[in-house]
This record gives sequence, structure tokens and C-alpha cells, in this order.
Amino acid sequence: MAFLRRTAETASKAVYQTAKLAESAMKMTDRHPFRWIPPIGQKAWEEEFEHYKTFDEYDLLTVEDRSALTLDMFKFKWSLVYCHRMGGRSLFLLFFGPCIYFWKKGYFNAVLKKRMLLAGILMAAQIPIGWWMLHSGLHRELMANKEKPGVSQYRMASHLIVPFMMYGIFLYSGLSMFLTPQDHSNVAKIGRLRFLGKGLIAMLLIGSAMGSFLTALDAAEPEYARKWLPDDLFVMVPKWKNVFENPVTVQFIHRYLGYISFALINATYFIGRRMHLHPRAMTALKGMMALGYSQLVLGITTLYFRDPAVLAWLHQNFSIILFTFLIWLVHEIRRLPK
Repeated sequence: MAFLRRTAETASKAVYQTAKLAESAMKMTDRHPFRWIPPIGQKAWEEEFEHYKTFDEYDLLTVEDRSALTLDMFKFKWSLVYCHRMGGRSLFLLFFGPCIYFWKKGYFNAVLKKRMLLAGILMAAQIPIGWWMLHSGLHRELMANKEKPGVSQYRMASHLIVPFMMYGIFLYSGLSMFLTPQDHSNVAKIGRLRFLGKGLIAMLLIGSAMGSFLTALDAAEPEYARKWLPDDLFVMVPKWKNVFENPVTVQFIHRYLGYISFALINATYFIGRRMHLHPRAMTALKGMMALGYSQLVLGITTLYFRDPAVLAWLHQNFSIILFTFLIWLVHEIRRLPK
């Protein structure tokens, strides 16, 4: 069950990222919670297309984008969002059905009950957060970039971090169920490695959230990285708004979080490789190191080539894989109950 939940969660996030990169997130304007069937027949699709045109997103499209948005292209982009929505609903059923059953049968201990309760709250919250985010993409005054179609950066970040947290809970719980614990209590200075691992998880979550702000503001452009320390980092008033609404500042923060994370990944690896870790923990450590270098190269390449869809998709999904290795490492070297 844990494996299926993790797979569905990862697939759902990947499909959403594909939908966002194809600029299709707002093509499905209907937010009815119980709509499962897509439009059937030519007339139904034409009505759906015309309904979409009544929203602000369509008005913000360039002349070229409007010409390219044929009915067939609209169907394709609409279907991407539909798959994401159905994936989320399937995950909801896949989680709550077995969870309620196993809970009632007494298969969960006290720790697992707390984890599943937290995961259930997050999953239940993710549905209204998704509608809340998409709503911002249909009305110009709520968009992060008022000149281009998009969504609120605050709402996009919320919609991303919640599934990251759910995935972390599911993965950690699954590892606890299927892997035999390995005792590292006698390893010298293991507490330092635990601290670094948890710190990297926090850094990745913050960096991913800032990546959402970067995407919503269309700030993944080389022009915003023209200097190591740009002059216009704090031009907005009040100053705190620059952190979330100034494209230069948002990219600066995201970029330097990446540099710091990369340095910490190297430090964690070189500290950990000198310890007498068990084989699984060492594998997780090496995987973390490999993913850290991959993310650095992908991040720089994505920025250099002006955020092409394929590279951006890889950069986003490699962060999920890196998150997986970090959770695995922290799980392997965790303090075991006596």
C-alpha cells in the first residue's frame, strides 16, 4: 500500500508539472468537486472552449498563442489537467480506503496513527488548495505576473509543498515497514550527520517553494542573474514583498539556496563517507551526492537556455528524487528506540 501511494503521489506531481510547463493549468476552468467525465462530442468540446475564453487568461494570451490554441490543442492541454485532477482523486481514494480499514483493524501503532492522521489532513487540504490556486489563474488581479497567464505564486507554492510533505510521510513510513533497522548508535559523531541530513531536507523544501515563486513570476531568465549581487534586490515597498514578488530577488534567493545546498551536500557526503555506515546508508549517501551534482548542472543549464520545458521538468522532478534520497538517508541513520 505504501509503495502504491508513493508511486501515485510522484506520478500526480509529475503530471501537474507537465501541465504547468505546457501552460495548460487553467484550461480546465470547471472546479466542480464531483466531475469525473470529460466533455463528450464535438459540441461539448466547443462549449468548453468558449467557456474558457470568457476568463482573463485567454485575454492575456499573445496573438501568436491565440492562433496556436486550436480546439485540438485546447483538448490536449485540458486533458493534461484532467489527468492531474483524476490522479489526485485516485490518490485520495487509494489512501483513505486502506487507511481507514487498517486503522479499524488495529494494524497501526501509535506512531503510525499520528503520521497517517497528519497525511490525511494534508491530503484533504490539498484539494481546496488546488482549486484556490487555479482560481487565481482565471482572474488577472490574482496572478503573479499581470502581463502573462499564470497563477498566484503564494498559492502555487502552497500547492507544491503540501504534496512534498505527504510524500515524505509516506516514504518514511514505507521504509520503516519494509526495511530492517540498522543501528548506527555506535558510529562516532553520527549526530552531526543526522543534523546535516535534516537540514538539507529543510533547505530542499524552502528551495522548492522558492522555485514555485520563480515559476509563477517567470523569473527563470538569465537577465535576473546578471550580477552576483544585483542592485535591485529591494526596490519594492514594503521590503518583505521583494522576497516573494520581486523576480530579481526571488531568483537570487532560489539560486543561492541552491549553492548553499550544494555545499552542504558535499559536506554531508565527505563527513559521512569517513564514518562506518551500513551499506544501505552509504548507498543513500552516494545517491544524494550524485543527485546534488545533477541538480546543480540542471539548474544552471535551465537558466542559461531560458527555462526550456524539458530541462525545467527534469530540474523539478530531480528535486523529488533528491528528496527521496535525503529521506532515505535520514531514515537509515535515525536514532532507534531502546
